[in-house]
Amino acid sequence: MFDIAIKEIMARKVRSILCITGVMICVFLLSTIQGLSNRLEVTIAGDIARMGDTMYFQQKGVPYPPFGSSFKEQAGAEVLNADGVNEGASTPVLFVVIEPAENPRDAARVIGVGLTPGGETAFLADTAAVSGSTTLEGEAENAVILGAAAAEFYAADIGDSLLIREKEFLVTGILEQTGTANTDNAFIIPLDTAQSVFGRGGMISAVIVVSEDGAQRTAVEASLEEEFANWEVQTQTEIEEELEAGLQTPRSILGMINAVVFFVTIIIIMNVMMMSVKEKTREIGTMRAIGTRRLSVLALIFYESLILSALGGVLGLLAAVPASFLLEIPLSATLLSPLVFGRVLVLIFLTGVFSGLLPGYAVTRISPLEALRYE
Repeated sequence: MFDIAIKEIMARKVRSILCITGVMICVFLLSTIQGLSNRLEVTIAGDIARMGDTMYFQQKGVPYPPFGSSFKEQAGAEVLNADGVNEGASTPVLFVVIEPAENPRDAARVIGVGLTPGGETAFLADTAAVSGSTTLEGEAENAVILGAAAAEFYAADIGDSLLIREKEFLVTGILEQTGTANTDNAFIIPLDTAQSVFGRGGMISAVIVVSEDGAQRTAVEASLEEEFANWEVQTQTEIEEELEAGLQTPRSILGMINAVVFFVTIIIIMNVMMMSVKEKTREIGTMRAIGTRRLSVLALIFYESLILSALGGVLGLLAAVPASFLLEIPLSATLLSPLVFGRVLVLIFLTGVFSGLLPGYAVTRISPLEALRYE
């Protein structure tokens, strides 16, 4: 029956092409949207993982990264002098948006990070440089270290000059690609320079706190929150919980889209199969009259729906490849993602099965004698 199903699809080329195209669009949307969601979650997970044992002392209720947090540098100095804080490894930091994102939900394309020269490790963790240095210590006040994406955005290399807000910066370091937006998009400059250039004199966004003994981080967090009751200390776990809660809405929306795609795909193929059954009523009657079993005729319908679903699914996945490059989504988040690939396979199979149920039921109701009289 499989070869007959192929012939039936080829015999109705226009209808089959339209059906396959509809399925392809549905699968393309599913894989691309899921890819965007995967990219967002991977980026967030990477940012959180890089925090390690560091803590962010900042204003209450400000999400990570704390662009909206702003307080006087003197308050940050008190934090650095608090018991249990490793002042040499910690640093006050000022976050500013230099180049905003095209999509409001994405990270800024270039993020200004002003910090104390010598305290870069508190922000960068173990990120290495592909060229130049990872520290501003000993450099001029206009030195800048660029994340991989920021360097690509400005098409900059070591020794190049960049004019930002009428201030000329000299590139002294370019970081390796990390896959985390806040590091890859970073434009790291001395804190004093950032405050001056961006009109934030004497102000900072947060203090990146490193405890003197990593094992005592919880005690340091509790001590800071008790001493500075009107502020908050964000740890890796707390930021992870906050961002996880923020992802619930996008996940719910994605689930609704998946459901809509599933039902639309079923309706597309079911419509084609119902028309096919109607057109083949006489042919089906002939098959039944010469002894073809009802189960075999039913298999013919399911084969057709599965083939149409599979062809549309494969083409939809292939169409997602150029879209991944255009939207800057790694293929590992779309075509090569086990999650996306698995969901598409399930969608293809379930679509093929469910879209064949109603036409299949119609086939089982056809009487051979009535079918032979059908015009």
